[in-house]
Amino acid sequence: MYAPVTCRATLRFLMSEAVRTGMHVRQLDVRTAFLNGVLDDVTVYMQQPEGFVSDPDLVCHLTKAIYGLKQAPRQWHKEVKKVLCALGFAPSFADPGLFVRTEADGSLTYVLTYVDDFLVATKDLSVYQEVFAACKNAGWELKELGFPEQFLSINIENVGGFDPPTQIILHQGGAIDRILSEYNMAQCKSVKVPITDDFSEQVEFSPPLAADVPFSRLVGMLLYLSSCTRPDLAYVVHVLTRVMSKPQEAHWELAKRVLKYLKGTCTLGISYSKASNLPLACYSDSCFSGNRNGGRSISGYAAISGGGAVSWHSRKQSTVSKSSSDAEYQALSAAVTEVCWLRALRFDMGLPTVTVPLYGDNVSSLSWGKEAKADQKNKHISTIHHHIREKVERREIELKWISGSEMVADMFTKPLGAQLFLPFRDKLGMVEAAYH
Repeated sequence: MYAPVTCRATLRFLMSEAVRTGMHVRQLDVRTAFLNGVLDDVTVYMQQPEGFVSDPDLVCHLTKAIYGLKQAPRQWHKEVKKVLCALGFAPSFADPGLFVRTEADGSLTYVLTYVDDFLVATKDLSVYQEVFAACKNAGWELKELGFPEQFLSINIENVGGFDPPTQIILHQGGAIDRILSEYNMAQCKSVKVPITDDFSEQVEFSPPLAADVPFSRLVGMLLYLSSCTRPDLAYVVHVLTRVMSKPQEAHWELAKRVLKYLKGTCTLGISYSKASNLPLACYSDSCFSGNRNGGRSISGYAAISGGGAVSWHSRKQSTVSKSSSDAEYQALSAAVTEVCWLRALRFDMGLPTVTVPLYGDNVSSLSWGKEAKADQKNKHISTIHHHIREKVERREIELKWISGSEMVADMFTKPLGAQLFLPFRDKLGMVEAAYH
């Protein structure tokens, strides 16, 4: 049964807003959370547990959830929602795992939930104590963790140790160390970029990978890194995940190259700073016919707020593009979808609505997004992509041109050399953390 949990983009955006507005951040952990779920809308019976002395012909009627019960996550979320709503919090429509409340002085308080882990961001620590007391009164066994040092295997570093923090860095140095040790790459030589331009040529002459090589496990680990705090891995992980069913030896060598790259960038993470009070902006790009298997182009975007990336994407397009303008237009469509969600999240968080600048480096695709033009170049484009124009007319987004040398999203569409890759990585707000 479905039970909502917060998405990682919400966590990153909340951290950027907490730093920008000077909020205290605290973490709570609920022990044996699923045991608090009440089965009030479903009847569940179970066999008597081993060692329980009773009539063997009887079964147990559960009134509360237990671990392993498919209803347990949903019933626990209902309990969380009931307690927080009683305090005046309201769940976000964009992300049901986020709860928001406006205080008497006009300030905002956020409670981010992921199963049994809570993050509370507030201007007034007495509000945090109020949330803690309400959870305690609900009969939950709680553990106060103070400022969150780790959340969902993501290290949160408070640079300077100020409270409220003026800069935080999200990184996964601990997880990367464990991966390097597991694959005996802890002492390997590092490289500057995770993928090289000649990788496609290497694949053409590469034999199939042996079945006993733990390729899928490694790619899964890299996928989690790239979706949490390592946008610099987005493109190369996209390349690896496309061949999960039939990898070649060249793909295994590429995965090991990624580990070599991680060796030299173990402490790299996304920084959000109060000094970098930049509004939300998005960059969109594509690589025309970047995928040789099928001729489909690669889309990429990056949304940046508070000086660091909060959302990013690297994916093969759903249809074949007839031109570079067509490919760029499809990439813009994907970026607009994400921007709309981020604007909805901002609205739910009580933040002022803004017109989000969306940068592209293709003049034709930007002109198609601003006004309807029927010509031979765009007659074939599916109407599902034309929602761009509606968002422009409503002033939810503003399409802007930017030169290719400044297009951050270029790193999500194709392999780049160090001269381009490293500056783009810096523009995503990625810096070294003081991890030990």
